[in-house]
Amino acid sequence: MREHAYDVAGRAAALRLHDRRAGAAQGTGVLVVGGGLTGLETASEIAESRPGLRVTLAARGELGDWLSPAARRHLRAVFDRLGIAVREHTAIERVREGAAVTADGTTLTADVTVWTAGFRVHPIAAASTRSRCRSRGRSSWTGPCARSPIRTLRRR
Repeated sequence: MREHAYDVAGRAAALRLHDRRAGAAQGTGVLVVGGGLTGLETASEIAESRPGLRVTLAARGELGDWLSPAARRHLRAVFDRLGIAVREHTAIERVREGAAVTADGTTLTADVTVWTAGFRVHPIAAASTRSRCRSRGRSSWTGPCARSPIRTLRRR
């Protein structure tokens, strides 16, 4: 993963992905690994900002299985509108150049693989964000507190 996948864990990594995405040709396949908030946001941001790319999201469970039924329907509608393919119940075991290999040995070809699985907000940051956002009457991951890791890391 470290050698062949991009991540969005920090500014430098996200800018590296931004540069790769900006230089990608039409039809380039992008595989986003991880079905949590970071994966959903990353896949949708890439698909929306570069409609000519073929974006696929690989999730261990079902798409948005932790959301309400109405939110899951909305998420699927958004992914359909953006043309994002979804591979549910897909655990990625390793990433190699041009592909990712699932736990059952299936090879998923991808020109670019973005690893978003396993991200957790540090408890101090989570407490700070919740406190600030609740004071505005919004949850910790919606409204003005939500920030795209790709959109907010523009070069200055």
